[in-house]
Amino acid sequence: MLEFDPAVEKIASAVGRITALRKAGRDEEAKSELATLLEEFPSHPNALEAQADDLAAQGQFKEAIGLYKKIIDENPGRVGTEKKHADLVFRTTAVDIEAQRLLSEGALLSGGDVEANKRRFGAAMVLSMLLPGTGQLAKGEFAKGFAFLLLEAVLLALTFAFGMDRRPKLPELTTAGWATIGGMFLLHVVAMLDAATAQVASAVPLSKVRPKPPVDKPFE
Repeated sequence: MLEFDPAVEKIASAVGRITALRKAGRDEEAKSELATLLEEFPSHPNALEAQADDLAAQGQFKEAIGLYKKIIDENPGRVGTEKKHADLVFRTTAVDIEAQRLLSEGALLSGGDVEANKRRFGAAMVLSMLLPGTGQLAKGEFAKGFAFLLLEAVLLALTFAFGMDRRPKLPELTTAGWATIGGMFLLHVVAMLDAATAQVASAVPLSKVRPKPPVDKPFE
C-alpha cells in the first residue's frame, strides 16, 4: 500500500498557482512562488519536477533536461518524468537537426565549397571598393547592389551640379563638392565592408538517428 505524502497536495497547489501566474504574464510572482516552493521542499521530486517544467516552459531546455535526469536517477520508476525527459530530448534534437539542415542547404545554395565562396566574397569586396554595388550584384544581392549604385550616381551628379566652381579656368571643388566627395568615399567603405561581412556556412552532415529514450520503460 502506498504511503500518503502530505507534501504532494501542497506542491500540486503551488504548481497550479505558478502555472496560472505564468499564463497571466506575472513572471516575477511565478518566480517568487517557485522559489518559495523549492525552499520548503528542496529535495522533493515533485517540487524539482515543477522546477524542471518551469525551465522547459521558459526555453531553458538544457537545464530542464539535466534536472529531469537528476530526478529520474534519484527516484527510479517516475514514468511521467521519464516521458517528459525523453520528449524534451527528442524535441531539442529535432530542432537541432532542422537547424543543421537549413544551414547545410544554405551552404549548398551558396555553392557548397567554402574556399570557393571565400574567394567569391573576396572578389565582391574588391568590386564594391571600386564601384559600390557591383560586389553586391556579384553575390546576387540585387536590391542592395542597385541601391548602392543609385546612391553613387546621385552623389556624383550632385558633385557636378552643385559642388564645382566653374568660374576659374580649371573648375574647383566647393565646400559642397568636398562634402559629396566625402559621402562617396564613405559609400565605398560601407559597400566594401558590407561585401566583406557575408559569411558562408559549411555543410553539416545530418544525423538521421532518433535519440534513444533515457530509460527502457514504457511511457504513460
